This record gives sequence, C-alpha cells and structure tokens, in this order.
Amino acid sequence: MARNIAIWHRKSTENTYVYTVFNPETSFWTEFGNGANAGPMPGAYTAAVAASFDCRQWAGVTETHYSQIKRDFADAVAREQTQRAAVDLNDADVAAIVAAITPQPEPA
Repeated sequence: MARNIAIWHRKSTENTYVYTVFNPETSFWTEFGNGANAGPMPGAYTAAVAASFDCRQWAGVTETHYSQIKRDFADAVAREQTQRAAVDLNDADVAAIVAAITPQPEPA
C-alpha cells in the first residue's frame, strides 16, 4: 500500500498554515491547522502527526501547488469511484434484470 503523504502550505494573504495528510491509493484526505492568522502548528505536534500517520516527512508547497494537488486528488478519487461502480454483466445477467423490471400483466 502507498504510504501517506504530508504537505503544508501557507495561505498567501494570511499567517494561516494548512497541514494536509493524504493517501492517493486509499482516498484518505485530512486537513488541520491553528486557524485563521494563528501561525504554524508546533513542530512537536506536526512531527507526532506525521509519525502516527506513517508519513516520511512534511513537504512545504506553495498555495497554488496545494490547490493543484487537491484538484488532482479529487479527480483521481472520482475516477476510482466510477471504475468501482462499473459492473461486468453477461447476457444472462442482462436478461434477468430486464425480466425483473418489465411490467407483468395483471392476473385475469
């Protein structure tokens, strides 16, 4: 299984830091921070989070890069969900489904 990935970015107009842990293989995504204009989280805290989520290390990214990662992640999850929803039906399956949804005549 792919290891979790840990990234952080600073919002460009604020002293706001957003920390994100995600796993593209499992569709796991979580974000946290101190809140608006509250600065970065303590290093001991983020190190413990990285260790508990089995991340190698935190990677700092730009806000633009973070936005692209989030879009790409959402697209990948949507594709995966679509693929999971696809069902391989054979002719017998289709006939059974058609029979089940075809209205039956009322008994005389």
